[in-house]
Amino acid sequence: RLHDVRRPARAPGLPEVRLDDDLAGLARLRAPVAAAVPEALGAYDAALQAVASFAARDAGPAAPSVPSHGAFRAGQVVLDGDGRAVVLDLDGACCAEPGRDAGNFLAYLRWQALRLPAQAPAVTAAREAFQEGYRSVAPPLDRRRVALRQQAGDGGKGRRPQPSAISRG
Repeated sequence: RLHDVRRPARAPGLPEVRLDDDLAGLARLRAPVAAAVPEALGAYDAALQAVASFAARDAGPAAPSVPSHGAFRAGQVVLDGDGRAVVLDLDGACCAEPGRDAGNFLAYLRWQALRLPAQAPAVTAAREAFQEGYRSVAPPLDRRRVALRQQAGDGGKGRRPQPSAISRG
């Protein structure tokens, strides 16, 4: 229910993170990508350009900021002794549009399915459960913003974000 928390006028200790901040962070990774995998640099640049172009053209306005995990993915959710979900690793907590956490989570699920194809059915079920659960406790997400954040979260893969791939919220 992190995104359903009403943000106070000031959130001491939680920085505001906007899309421009995330795009700048991805741009700062260009040099390490070039050093580690020079043959991937062209694809990385194309992915960054695709995300930036989509953001400028089609993404629509960001929703008001809410408390955000900052780097949400499936491995940061565990079950406690009573079977309740607990979210870990809040060192990147910030205030951001809700689509940032949702898009990042969906990007990690997509990557999991690509890396381990045998897990694709479980990943699909997890994706559907996440989206259904999110809709049950928080305001609907803008599909375009989630698609944009998912594209940024998975490194772009050189594709234009596809809002149709996001369930209607």
